Amino acid sequence: MARKIDVYLYGLTVFSTIHRLRGPYPKVDSYQEIVRTYNIPGGETGNAAILLARLGLHVRPEGSLLGTQTKEILLRFNRRWGVDSSGMKYDPSFEGWKDMVLVDDHHRTVFGWFGHRFSKEGGRKWTNPNKEAIQKAKVVSIDPYLGAEAEKAAILCSQAGKPFVTMDCPPESDCHRHSAVNVLSQFFLKGLSSRTDLKKLMGRYLRQSKGLTVF
Repeated sequence: MARKIDVYLYGLTVFSTIHRLRGPYPKVDSYQEIVRTYNIPGGETGNAAILLARLGLHVRPEGSLLGTQTKEILLRFNRRWGVDSSGMKYDPSFEGWKDMVLVDDHHRTVFGWFGHRFSKEGGRKWTNPNKEAIQKAKVVSIDPYLGAEAEKAAILCSQAGKPFVTMDCPPESDCHRHSAVNVLSQFFLKGLSSRTDLKKLMGRYLRQSKGLTVF
């Protein structure tokens, strides 16, 4: 009998290179020393999977494709921390999802290729949500940045009666309407609140879902 999945995670697992700076983030045409570099898994799904696995849960991340520059190291980290990688797919024509992050004492700045990857020119480098895995899971996590496929995952969860947690979903989206929890980051709220005040925005969210909405 197949082992029950505690948490099925659908979204981005990224290979991150993080540079810790000695001083504050540098001005244009200047210099700052890098004191330490970390090469680790990143992305909402990748980080959540490792954290939950460390807490003793059986987690199964899927979604973003593994690539030639990310497959081996991400799978090695997953084995180390007990993450079930059986649903992660590999594309040998793709270098993989990755980013670079600069961090000082107070801020972080992310550099990546996400704009290109989410465009038509970038091609769709992620899989469809796994209906069978969703049905086996106790709880689901959905990364909304995978577009129509993330919305499909939300509908599959609703049809299977599975609660799911998500983030940064617009109020009228299926991801928000069907969610048990939708956590909205300050980065995402800045874009929405520029067009309306937060009280009215919260009202829109509350009218669309019975779940918990966190600003």
